[in-house]
Amino acid sequence: MSGFRIEGNTSGNVAEVNAGNQLKVTAETNVSANPGNVGSFRMFSENDPGDITGTPYLKSPETSSDFRLRVGMDTIILDETFNGSTQNTSVWAYAAATLTATQPGAGTLNFGTVQGTAATHGAFMRSFQYMPLYGASGMSVEFHIGQFTANLVANEVFLAGLSNVSVAGTEPTDGLWLQFTSGGTIAVMRYNGTTTQSGVLELNSALKLGNLYHYALVIGDSEVEVWKDNVLLGELAIPSASAQPFLQGSLPVFMQKLCTGAVSNTNTMRVSDVT
Repeated sequence: MSGFRIEGNTSGNVAEVNAGNQLKVTAETNVSANPGNVGSFRMFSENDPGDITGTPYLKSPETSSDFRLRVGMDTIILDETFNGSTQNTSVWAYAAATLTATQPGAGTLNFGTVQGTAATHGAFMRSFQYMPLYGASGMSVEFHIGQFTANLVANEVFLAGLSNVSVAGTEPTDGLWLQFTSGGTIAVMRYNGTTTQSGVLELNSALKLGNLYHYALVIGDSEVEVWKDNVLLGELAIPSASAQPFLQGSLPVFMQKLCTGAVSNTNTMRVSDVT
């Protein structure tokens, strides 16, 4: 017989295992009579099973000194659906250089209606409203984004996230965004010109033409999570030297398509909504 036999010293009872070779354990059922038999366990919740990252993503809840479980309620500070045929100029600023963005009234904002083919060609939409970071309370920035008629090609870039972008065909110098290129999707932090990037979170081939995908950038106090259709793609740690992903305490939401060099054949990127 292999293995160890676990047997009570006085009772002579032995422990049992189930068919999966797991030790059968029954917690104390009479807490009032046997309080000394009550142990403690660390509690974690599974936010993501790790289908993409390879590791389950677990988080522990927090309890106050008065024994109350801490709960955070979502507060919506911006919610916009691009279903109109004209730009909502009370919410969004717009700038373009050759490449343009339009709203045809079909439920999306389309970047590349007039195509850009050279470096510095680009267009952006940026909210007038600024989104503040409040300590450890966190923020989630969500988009429905997708390629429309063709895959992105070399030198063609699409950005979506937080930044006070000011030049249509130039990347922002401060902010946090998802970056879509022909090489794949990455997360980018830019702290006053200093850039930190994730690895490739998914290849461009993961974006089926014509489909819209739900992306979320979830900003915590030590990392940024990247989610696609409620599946965790990966995390990007906030550098300890900066303590937050960008220099400014609050930034607008933005979407931008630009060319970083000569582009042979450009594609239309669509955005359905922003939250």
